[in-house]
Amino acid sequence: MGVHDLGFRSYEGERCGTLSRVGAIIASDVRSFFKSWKFLIYFAFSVSPAIFQLVIVYVWFIVFGQGQQMGMRRFGRESGGILVRFFGASVTDAAFYYAVPLTLGIFLAIIFSGVVGATIVARDRKSNALEIYFTRGIRPRHYFMGKWGACSFMLLASLLLPYLVVWLWAWTLSPDASFLQDTWRMLPGVVLGQLFFCGSLGFLAVALSVSSDSPPFVVIRWCGALFGLHMVARLFVRVLDNDAWLLLSPWSVLYRIGGEIAGVDPGNELRLGSCLIVYAVWMTLAGLWLRRFLRPVEVVG
Repeated sequence: MGVHDLGFRSYEGERCGTLSRVGAIIASDVRSFFKSWKFLIYFAFSVSPAIFQLVIVYVWFIVFGQGQQMGMRRFGRESGGILVRFFGASVTDAAFYYAVPLTLGIFLAIIFSGVVGATIVARDRKSNALEIYFTRGIRPRHYFMGKWGACSFMLLASLLLPYLVVWLWAWTLSPDASFLQDTWRMLPGVVLGQLFFCGSLGFLAVALSVSSDSPPFVVIRWCGALFGLHMVARLFVRVLDNDAWLLLSPWSVLYRIGGEIAGVDPGNELRLGSCLIVYAVWMTLAGLWLRRFLRPVEVVG
């Protein structure tokens, strides 16, 4: 009896769009992070500068009882106490909500970015989960978009959302509407600046993660490179008295560009144009790195 090939039939069920697939990857990774008690410890340490700011804002408005605009400016800029050495900005300045987590909390932020970003693909490589993704209709670029989105969300949850809570806390404690009138215009810039910073940092972290199946190694490589380059750049600036050496530090370059968006004084003479050129080079190299190590033939084959 002959066998007749009837050919292939088209799929008639419900189709899943690209956004749905990317969103599912983001949601799955975010849930997996918050299910880990070790991650919750990392997260608590990463937001500790914001918790300290909450206490300071409460002390300023309630204990001192001085919520006037000039009083807040003296508190932030003219007082010779330890608070100025910690923050260097008023609670009405954008730098109080953008610069503090990226300068005072730089070490904590780098470690947190390594935990959430540098390991996010390495864990899938270690468990051979990439074979499941790439044989189930998910393309590498969609997979990367999901991982990038999850990493960026977690960075924003650490570097932006807690400081928006600080602003809301200060608003609720302020005795009149002057605080809101003087600060609401700066919020869009702060949000956009942190979106750029966290999105770019997450892109680089996830891109670096695709080449290894050892999460501890990737974390050490990421944190060591990021913090090491930052320290070397700061050393050259101090010894040679030239802020251009900050271009060696990815953190400083991203901070400078994001600060320009947020309307924050950079505090140095690093040129924005030079930062944009270096930024474009890094993103190009990261894209080539992704193309080299995140191909289905490399993962599945």
